[in-house]
Amino acid sequence: MLIKSVYNTVNRIYETFGSGKTFEAGVDTVLILGGSSNKFGLEVCKTFVLNYNSKVINIDTNDISYLLTMQEAFVKNYTFVECSSLSNRDKLLESLKFIKDNEINVTVFINNLQEGLESLYSTDYEELLSVEERIEHLERCVTINLTNVMIATKYYLTEIIPQIQQRLENPSFYIINMSCEQPDGSLLYASHYLCSKMALNQFHDGLSSELSQRGKTSIEKSQLPKIKMLLIFLPHIVDYNNWKNLCPAFAKEFVKCIEDGRRGFHVLPRDVYTKRKR
Repeated sequence: MLIKSVYNTVNRIYETFGSGKTFEAGVDTVLILGGSSNKFGLEVCKTFVLNYNSKVINIDTNDISYLLTMQEAFVKNYTFVECSSLSNRDKLLESLKFIKDNEINVTVFINNLQEGLESLYSTDYEELLSVEERIEHLERCVTINLTNVMIATKYYLTEIIPQIQQRLENPSFYIINMSCEQPDGSLLYASHYLCSKMALNQFHDGLSSELSQRGKTSIEKSQLPKIKMLLIFLPHIVDYNNWKNLCPAFAKEFVKCIEDGRRGFHVLPRDVYTKRKR
């Protein structure tokens, strides 16, 4: 009975952390989609480059480097790649091509596209939109948060990873998708954003399953890239200002998760600021 209990405990730990890829500060290069469109992404970039001395490539519509131009670590580690429209497939692929053309060894891929995030915190959001505007907003949320994430992930898997495998010996990779915790109660005005994130969760689960089933023989498996998947749920905080104030702590907890080598899914705790300070 004791042996079975120990086995179950160890197995649960393995399912959470597993073996394989862990984030290595100063070694891994991070690519983040949407690193400056929202407070969380901005804090993630800052945490990587300033706290962990790691290189970050941020693909987004707006840059944030002007915020920390006096920080030497930021200048050295941070690269901004402009994507004039995250809803435009070709513009996004053009930005990703920068990484391939410059032969950058991106081993950590983070999707932090959060189109419509603000709708979680605006009770009159839908009342301000006409029917046509609502349809357009739904399409934009789905395109940015799901469709173009799928396109970007495919490009990373088929164009960037094979190139890195040729340059590095036995590399391993992390793919992380940022989702959101479902809020309590009914938030119809946030339905476009929430639906796109629920669909993203399904895409992540499907891709994780597909990657885990690759290779029928030990030889085939040895030739495939080592990829760890992680789905992170941002906690829903009722007050938007409080949520933004907690983002620095959320970012540190997030980076700690991949430093520990987590896989599967993880919900960032609301009280994270009382648990860990770096």
